[in-house]
Amino acid sequence: PASNPDDGSRRAETLTEASGKLSSERYQAFVENIEEGVYEVDIHGNFLYFNNSLCRIFGYPREEIQFQNFSKFMTDAYAKKAIETFSGIYRTGQGVSDIVWEMIGKDGKKRMVELSAKVIQNRAGETIGFRGIARDITNRFRTLKALEESERRYRTLLDFVPYPIVVFSLDGRVSYLNPAFTEVFGWTLDELEG
Repeated sequence: PASNPDDGSRRAETLTEASGKLSSERYQAFVENIEEGVYEVDIHGNFLYFNNSLCRIFGYPREEIQFQNFSKFMTDAYAKKAIETFSGIYRTGQGVSDIVWEMIGKDGKKRMVELSAKVIQNRAGETIGFRGIARDITNRFRTLKALEESERRYRTLLDFVPYPIVVFSLDGRVSYLNPAFTEVFGWTLDELEG
């Protein structure tokens, strides 16, 4: 019996649909199980889509994030910065990848979150929202702040040592001179850096 040429094209369409559905399911499973928060907000900053990791990062259950404005989850000062940042992304169409904001969880604890954001456009090329990724960098941020504070205390202590002290960076440049060094040798940090 002769085969119908339409049978081959129907099978190809069916395989293409099945492959597309499987690919979509894999993508959805991937997005729902990654460590980073994935989000989409409308043009006004209201959450339309987000994965479970964003709920964990923000410290709120899904139903308390859906359709809420991002500003609900941060202080007024950070909300103002967020509006300025997203306005800039909207104007330029250029995404950003290193936004750091302080978020406030439902438990009242503050978290430092690093975000990326880029515009979402409709078929007509109009910007209709933003999408991006969020990472909880609270521990890294605290470690960096503790290191900066430790370095500040260390330098303050060295300022009061009566003997000349010079500190070099790993690349051999002078990174610190205490006042005693300048008093004894007459050189300032600016003179030795230049």
